Amino acid sequence: WQRKLAGTRSCILFAPETLLDCDGAVAADIYAGVFNLAGQSVDSAGRSPFAVTPPSDEWERALHGFSWLVHLEANASELSSTNARALCEEWLGAKSAQSRRAQEPAVTAARLTAWLVESPLLLSGADSAFRLAFLRAIGRQMRRLERVTPRLAPSIEKIEASAALALAGTVVAEQTRLQRWALSLLGEALRGQILPDGGHVSRNPEA
Repeated sequence: WQRKLAGTRSCILFAPETLLDCDGAVAADIYAGVFNLAGQSVDSAGRSPFAVTPPSDEWERALHGFSWLVHLEANASELSSTNARALCEEWLGAKSAQSRRAQEPAVTAARLTAWLVESPLLLSGADSAFRLAFLRAIGRQMRRLERVTPRLAPSIEKIEASAALALAGTVVAEQTRLQRWALSLLGEALRGQILPDGGHVSRNPEA
């Protein structure tokens, strides 16, 4: 899958497959403005979900991470793409997109990964203005992670950020240098944190 964007030489060469399952019931909730994230449910009541007061830090991180986009694939249609695109556009114009939690490396990594994985859904039927804004937004997430990832302490967050950069370097055209550098960072992070038995040094099952 390849879609060139107006006004730029860059393109997304292909969309990586998601490892997450999509759920039509969750998609229906999202269409209705209800976001069930991190164990809490919020009804946006006709407003942008990015304009509501988050009920918790974890809910806010999950919202800005965009992993929930996968559920809109459950009923893949023009409506699904239009809804996904509208939510993405709302985020691009939201003040909360610049909040501390929205800009955390792990959240940025989740968002970049979700946008790349769901790029066919987001770009299906999109006009050139959205396509260009979307690719520019992907570029901003990549640049932010490039700046902060090398400075992160050894952690799951560093693995996630490195992996997201490696993914972007693989699927975005003309990013071979980024791919090599990010894979090197990822290898270093894994060697320092994954024990010979395959477990994480924290011994935390969630990690």
